[in-house]
Amino acid sequence: MSVAADEIGAGVPAAQLRTGALGLVEIVGQSLAAIAPTLTPALNISVVAGLAGTGCWMAYFMVFGMGDDTATLGASAAPFGDVAVKAGLGWASMIVYLAAMISVFACCLASITAAARLLFSMGKYKFLHRSMGLVHDTHRTPYRAILFCGCLLATVCVAMLPAGFLNAFGYAGTFASFGFVVVYLMLCIVAPLDLHKTREIKPHHVLLGILGTALMSFVIFGSVFPIPAYPYNILPYAFFAHMVAGALWFAVLKAKSPQTLASIQHDLEG
Repeated sequence: MSVAADEIGAGVPAAQLRTGALGLVEIVGQSLAAIAPTLTPALNISVVAGLAGTGCWMAYFMVFGMGDDTATLGASAAPFGDVAVKAGLGWASMIVYLAAMISVFACCLASITAAARLLFSMGKYKFLHRSMGLVHDTHRTPYRAILFCGCLLATVCVAMLPAGFLNAFGYAGTFASFGFVVVYLMLCIVAPLDLHKTREIKPHHVLLGILGTALMSFVIFGSVFPIPAYPYNILPYAFFAHMVAGALWFAVLKAKSPQTLASIQHDLEG
């Protein structure tokens, strides 16, 4: 099924539709980020490949439910509700909207939880200020990391309000989704190599790794080509600059505190 760029443009910019397609990756990815340390490489490959496949099928089902009317679907502010109405289940729209509200809350909570876990670990190993690695005396939770993430999230949301809800979601969602997709792509490549190193590799591990790599590569390629309108056209480069800054920070830490990296590797390997 092919959709022309000008047909998509009849509703909203194509970049916003691509952001919507990445939305499932981002939302589920936030929850996966919180449990990833407990997963084996084989399970990680299966989860990522299944996630990519589910997202593709979900997008096709929504287009199918709208009778291939991609322009209307692209212009819709509530596509799930419109699909329900198109199917003659208008009464189900309220259920869909309620579920969407719960989903947004869960997504926000998952974002804070996953980010707080990362900040806690980074503070513990002195990637960041040690205060991020402290826990509450009574509840034993990384309360400073959670508070910081919550305040940062609220600040970013308020700062982006002038751009409008849809545009704000598009900008933030596109930038964040690049992070998840790149991590999943690297995971699909590295996990089979890790299994080969431990002599646990099986043919289906290789197959799932190849499938996940192909799907993630397709998502990345479809997000940058054809070249989207401003400011979506600069977001990939902004993300790349963000990655370079992180790599430089890691290189400095490796040079100054190699024992810190050794401790992290020891904990990850159990």
